[in-house]
Amino acid sequence: MKVDGTEFVHDDILAIGDVRDPYPVYRRLRERGEVLEIDLRAEFGLGGEQTFDRVRSFAVLSYPAVRAAFNSTALSNAVYQNYLGIVTGPSILEMDEPEHAALRKTIASAFKPSALQTWMDGFIRPAAHELARAVAEHGHGELVADLAFQLPMRAICAMLGVPAIDWKRFSRWSEVFITVAYDPSAGVPVEREMGEYMRALIAEKRANPGEDLASLLLAATVDGRALTDDEIVNFLRLLLPAGAETTFRGASVMLWVLLSRPDLAARVAADRGLVSRFVDETLRWDPPTHNVPRIAARDLDLAGTAIPAGSFVTICPAAANRDPDVWPDPDVFDLDRQTRSPATFGNGPHHCLGYQLARLEMMATLEAVLDELPGMRFAPDAGDPHIYGMAMRAVSGLPVVR
Repeated sequence: MKVDGTEFVHDDILAIGDVRDPYPVYRRLRERGEVLEIDLRAEFGLGGEQTFDRVRSFAVLSYPAVRAAFNSTALSNAVYQNYLGIVTGPSILEMDEPEHAALRKTIASAFKPSALQTWMDGFIRPAAHELARAVAEHGHGELVADLAFQLPMRAICAMLGVPAIDWKRFSRWSEVFITVAYDPSAGVPVEREMGEYMRALIAEKRANPGEDLASLLLAATVDGRALTDDEIVNFLRLLLPAGAETTFRGASVMLWVLLSRPDLAARVAADRGLVSRFVDETLRWDPPTHNVPRIAARDLDLAGTAIPAGSFVTICPAAANRDPDVWPDPDVFDLDRQTRSPATFGNGPHHCLGYQLARLEMMATLEAVLDELPGMRFAPDAGDPHIYGMAMRAVSGLPVVR
């Protein structure tokens, strides 16, 4: 994928799997049981799980079981130390209670509704319209590279209070996050480079604090103590996979649906009250992250299945979001579907802190396309734009013309 003249690779088949439609497999597995002792990658013909190939492996598939798994303190996030931790260092993502709760409470103030609305009005919505307007002025474009990918990267720059041009640097770093589980050596130089960048940023914000996220963390305390520089650096590193990768993937899928379903596009264009519904149904219908890893910290029973300590557990929110016992006709993208909380962002103690930010960025993307690119359609030479991936979802490309 070429973005603003620079080549970025966000379609690593090895990392996310070349699977177009995983849902028949999820359905077949879910019909066998809510929780199964299987290697999920092997079920898709992708080879076994490489990081935990010497332990027992389970997949959690039904909506009730997925919610129970996210709530379980017996399933540990320490699993992330084996891959994302190579790049981020010790961070809130891989913490368990009580350390996780204390740090999360401190950071959560940056994601309050009032703070997010300020970001939406002051930066996210104007930036989305600017990017969409640039496509309109050219009369054509590629909406993954020109809009869906750039917006969350630029938003991170704004939140950190760094020059907007640095989004290109962040983009290069973010490539590593989806491949590091399969090529750990790739994470070492990026961990060092990101660390140097973030430490310089902290020094600058300590001397000249502002309204940005880095300044907020410098002023924060956990149980009466200030955060260490390492804790701040490691959280800021985490913004790329948590705050950009998932958002751009969700927005790409949303735009694919918009382009593939002119009937739905016409409805939402005529009734902007449907924008949030369109976003929420996208996140249910095909979420950006399909598999969430955990390691069993102790023996547990989940939906009647005994899982021994040390087992590798894959929580499958995408399978849960198509559970027919929860959503009638779950394979249908339905704007009139009754609202129900999907499993996309998890629940319980590790419920995604930035889920509302992701929703706002997707809403801004959709609004900008409707406002700036009326009549947009797939380019005649678009080929076969499609969604693919097992671990995470990606869109092959969205070439468009007006």
